[in-house]
This record gives sequence, C-alpha cells and structure tokens, in this order.
Amino acid sequence: MGTPVVQNIFHHFHQQWEPVLLHGGSPGCPKPSEYVQGLIGVVLLALNTLKSEQVMPTEENIADCIRYGDPKHRNTDIKKALESAVEHKMVATKSLGAMQLYVGKNKKLWKWVNLVGGHAKTIPKETWDEIHKFLKSPAGRSAILASECRYEAGTILKSKCLKELSLGDVLKILNMVICYKKWIIPHQSGWRPLSITLAKKANIITTAEKANIITTAEKANIITLAEQVNSITLAEKANSDSGSTEGAFGWDSGSEGAFGWDSGSKEGTFGDSGSTEGTFGDSGSTEGTFGWDIACL
Repeated sequence: MGTPVVQNIFHHFHQQWEPVLLHGGSPGCPKPSEYVQGLIGVVLLALNTLKSEQVMPTEENIADCIRYGDPKHRNTDIKKALESAVEHKMVATKSLGAMQLYVGKNKKLWKWVNLVGGHAKTIPKETWDEIHKFLKSPAGRSAILASECRYEAGTILKSKCLKELSLGDVLKILNMVICYKKWIIPHQSGWRPLSITLAKKANIITTAEKANIITTAEKANIITLAEQVNSITLAEKANSDSGSTEGAFGWDSGSEGAFGWDSGSKEGTFGDSGSTEGTFGDSGSTEGTFGWDIACL
C-alpha cells in the first residue's frame, strides 16, 4: 500500500485515525505499520460507502465494495484488513441473529435496504424500460455478462442507467430482474455464466401468439364445418318432413325411397315398418342395430 493511498485515507478519516497517530494505537496495541494502516483505511472507506449506499455491512458486501469500487484496491487482502481493523479497535462487530456485521469505531448500524421481497409493480414503468433498454443494448449486455457477482452487476446498473438510486435500491431491483422478470438468469453453480433472456422471451411470446392465432383459426374452421353439417342435417330433416316423393333417403310414407323406407313396403332393402328384424331397424323393429325410430324424427 503506497504512501499516497495512506495520505488519502488520513484525509477522509482524520478523526478515526487521530488516536492511533498520537498515542501509538489503542491501549494494549502497538502502533500499526503503514501497510496495516492502509488496510484498515480501505475497510473504513468501504464501510462509509456501504452506509451512504444503504447496503448491509456484511463481510461479503465489504469485500465486494472493496473489489469492485476503486480498482487499485481490487487485490486487497480483505480478511487481513478486517482482522486488523477489529484488532486495532477501529472497527467493531455487531451480531444480527447468526449474521456478523461490521461498523466503524463508535458508530451505530445504519438503515439498509432489504433486498428480499418487494413487488415489481412498485417500481415505475420508466425504470423497467431503462433497464430493458440497457440489457438489450450490445454494451449493456456485454457489461452484465462480464460481471463477476451480483454486487458488481448492481454497480454497473447504477452507473449506467439508475444513477439517481442508492446501490441498495438498485440491488433490490436487480433481485426482481432475476426472480420476477427473469431477464437475467445466474448459473446454478453461482453467478456466472449468466443468461440474458430478453430476445428469447420475445421469440417465445411471438410463437405463442402465432399458435393462438392458428388455434383460433382452427376453432373457427371447426365451428364453420359443424355449422355446415348442422345445416345439412336440418335440410335433410326438413326434406323428410316436407312430404317430398323423392327425398334424398326416401323417407316418405307413400313412396319407395332409395333405401326403401316405406311404411307400406313389405320388402324394403333395409327393412320396413312391418319388419321385425330389419337390418338397421325401423319403427316396428325391436332389436334394430341402430334403432331408427320414425317417432324420433
């Protein structure tokens, strides 16, 4: 950790560092080396950032804040930095159930955004449109696909299209993008490789719409055919009741129709009203195969 970095830390956190500089560290602790001072300063900077961005100060968030904040701190030994900050009493730990949180010396925990829950309808349509536009763009898509974790993806969204929101709010919206909108799908084994599903989703919708149109057309065609069949059936019935002497199927009590259904015929091709064992049955049949009873017409 170079001297310029340490000087920058002193500039931002003079009050926190003053006891260390003047008295050689906290009681019982030797004055930390310049390198350790730099590590502690990086942790304090991260905590200050998380507070302003309304993000919970977990070890994971502190680490992500350091790695994906200032590029020159990306290779910081996070574990050693936190241990040093706690050892020299510049950072205190707080317990929240089974979770361990970190806060600066003599500081209280701040209010952070709850990333779980919430409803997508509470987010303005304009915000969703901005996110959709960004993810659809080549630059936005590439940036998100290259992100190494959810936190970094959140910082990208914030810097590119949600600048007016705190990082905590952006991370909450990102959670909705993943769980509700399903525009971004992390890999089961972790964050990467990612899938962005905007184009695929659009294709699925289009296919579904086309299928619906086809189904509707088929239904309409089936209905039309049914109506046509119904019309023919009605026409046949009308013809049978009209007293025509030459009906299509010869249903005329006074004539010999094509199939010989004549109530006066004794030897109709398929049986008659006087037959007791007509092939297809008639009004007098007791065991006709289809049982066409003139009384049903």
